[in-house]
Amino acid sequence: RLKLKAVRTNARAWLALEDPVALLWSFVGGTPKINHFKDRSEVPAITAEAEAMSKALKK
Repeated sequence: RLKLKAVRTNARAWLALEDPVALLWSFVGGTPKINHFKDRSEVPAITAEAEAMSKALKK
């Protein structure tokens, strides 16, 4: 029951955004970010883009 409520709440939040797709693309400059990691240990747990996106979506 709580998960269904969370789904509805998140869907309403998504629909309330003016242009959600443009918002998400704005964090990577409008182009796909292609990484070339040789090993999983090179993949960062947190990136600046992820931090900025998280902060913007919490508003």
